[in-house]
Amino acid sequence: MCLLAIVRNAKKFEKIVDKVWEANPDGAGLAWRVDEGVQYRKGLMDLREFRKAFNEVAKLSKEFVVHFRLGTSGPRSPILTHPFVVSPRLVRKLEGVAKLVVFHNGVVAEWEAFDVLYRALFLDNAKALSDTEAIARILSKLDFGARVEFLKHLGGKWLVYGKKSLLRIGKWEEVDGNLLSNKNWQTKVKYGYSYYEYWFEQQKKNEIVAKQFMDNIKKGGDKE
Repeated sequence: MCLLAIVRNAKKFEKIVDKVWEANPDGAGLAWRVDEGVQYRKGLMDLREFRKAFNEVAKLSKEFVVHFRLGTSGPRSPILTHPFVVSPRLVRKLEGVAKLVVFHNGVVAEWEAFDVLYRALFLDNAKALSDTEAIARILSKLDFGARVEFLKHLGGKWLVYGKKSLLRIGKWEEVDGNLLSNKNWQTKVKYGYSYYEYWFEQQKKNEIVAKQFMDNIKKGGDKE
């Protein structure tokens, strides 16, 4: 189910890293604030590599975000690790600086309506590789209030992280001064979801619906 954490006590959090990684072994990412915005690094596929990055960031920032992935929505791939850059275009760099990034702990189930919205907003045929990648792009089109309502509707735990902003959705657990999205890492569980394949299947099915939706907007909508 992944683990998302706002780290404010790095020494305490470091003590549980091995157990968290064992339960969520499909890659990790981090984000922290810098003068230019939010620095992020993702695609950390090895525990030793993650520990090195974690210790480096802990020296730079008193607060930062980490995400450990359990691949319920796709294969084990650096690109599918979190965070995702909130931008109207798809950003697939494994490290960089952004104004906003988004992390997710959970699975988006309402694919049909969600995919129609994505297709309607972005008519460039650039397919998102996961639910969170698509949502990061959609969030760039919404103001703060709309982002809150949208993410609450989708369910799960969300974190939209900026240089001077932090939007946290869902119920979190405080452990030793750190905020954790869940405690499921205490027991190793392997899920058998196949949402990755389902995502592409729904994209193909909804192409016609999205096109009809946009054609209707251009015509001025239905007239009674």
